[in-house]
Amino acid sequence: MANFDGLMISNDFDNQEKKKNNIILGLIIIILLMITLFAITFLIIFFDKSKGCREGLTQLRYKDTYELIQCHKNSTFDSCSFISENEKVECSEYEYGKLHVCCGSPQLLVQILTTSSISISQFNSLGKRTQDGNSKTNSLSSENSVDNIDINTNNGKYLVPYINQLISEGLNYLENTESVTPMTIEKLFDSKNFVNRINYPTNYGVEKNLFSQKEENFIKEIIEDTDLKLRNSEGDNNEMTNYITFEIESGPVLSIISSGTYYPGNITNMWHIETTVVLLKEKDCTVVVNTGMPIQKNDINNTLNSKSLYGNLFNYTVITSGIVHFIGNIELFPSHNLILETNLANQDSVMSILWYETSLYNLCSPNLSIIKTPGVTKNSVTVIAKNVPGMGTVAVGGSLFLSDENLFKVERNFIQNDTALLNSRKKIVCISDWIVPAYGNPVIVTKKMKYDMSC
Repeated sequence: MANFDGLMISNDFDNQEKKKNNIILGLIIIILLMITLFAITFLIIFFDKSKGCREGLTQLRYKDTYELIQCHKNSTFDSCSFISENEKVECSEYEYGKLHVCCGSPQLLVQILTTSSISISQFNSLGKRTQDGNSKTNSLSSENSVDNIDINTNNGKYLVPYINQLISEGLNYLENTESVTPMTIEKLFDSKNFVNRINYPTNYGVEKNLFSQKEENFIKEIIEDTDLKLRNSEGDNNEMTNYITFEIESGPVLSIISSGTYYPGNITNMWHIETTVVLLKEKDCTVVVNTGMPIQKNDINNTLNSKSLYGNLFNYTVITSGIVHFIGNIELFPSHNLILETNLANQDSVMSILWYETSLYNLCSPNLSIIKTPGVTKNSVTVIAKNVPGMGTVAVGGSLFLSDENLFKVERNFIQNDTALLNSRKKIVCISDWIVPAYGNPVIVTKKMKYDMSC
């Protein structure tokens, strides 16, 4: 006869174990939920208490980039006070670091984002508003419209500052033994040199007003050696020739010190690369753009010797992007100034160049300047040469443009930001007549290129 009593006892025992396990599981879930709620409550209270802005105020942001407006505050100065004359704005500590940000009313934030012309370029790296003398200006004024920018004006208001002048001010101060108070970096860059900093509300679209565009000529140029020079339109017998002519004033001469190449290797993530090294020379102003790969050393030496430039001291060596392709031969180009993206070295002094997305800085000539063109890296730059004989406006931007065979190819292994790269390319195409890519020879900017870029 079957033992039903024992079976029933066993089932009761199993049911009790299941109930016990369910109770334990429920308690664990309840405990986890309580811990989660406690953590969320703690974080809410913590961040609420750690907010930099007082109750009723909110963090202010730039209209063009939506970045927080950083500020500089000490016992006698609060840069946020220049944002609005009518409303209370104060500089408060930022909750995520040692930075300070401007705080104001929500109504002021809406006003800035909808009607203000305030731009990130109106503050330096610490957020201190540039001032015209000691006068206090209204940041919400729109008198200085981008459409009215003329970099050739003589009043100095919009003239781009010379880096040489900036360096001289800093070095002269350091060499002055009578100085008592040490000069800080923010004081150096808050000088009146930066009163005329150009303010663009967008990353591109107005730069084409900076340079007069030359009418395009489709006659093929005569290129002698690696120097691109202006050719006469008449021969010795006064007969017209097919040489191209540009009605432009004499400017910097562009020389290709070493031409670049680019092709993939036999491994997936390997390339064989030599980068284009460019020399721009106008009278006593000499600018070298990128220095190539170490394997190009002999080629560069031979070219420098042939031009009697070996061992010469150049004014500037500019590395357009901090990637290995361009820094292989810096020792072959001794220079007064070395520019690597946003850093500038002069002798034993190193400083950050305070430019922004569309600010333009002259080098040692009004025809030679640098413009920030992010994409390859966050702080990549391009050298702009105006009035180059036989070419017009030439842009040398390293890997911003790939090669003469495939100018607009996007090689994602060597860039950090696709969107920024495309915006920077549009900017350069719209202001240039020629482009020198990282790998190869100069390429003419055609009308179709400008049309495709909506210039």
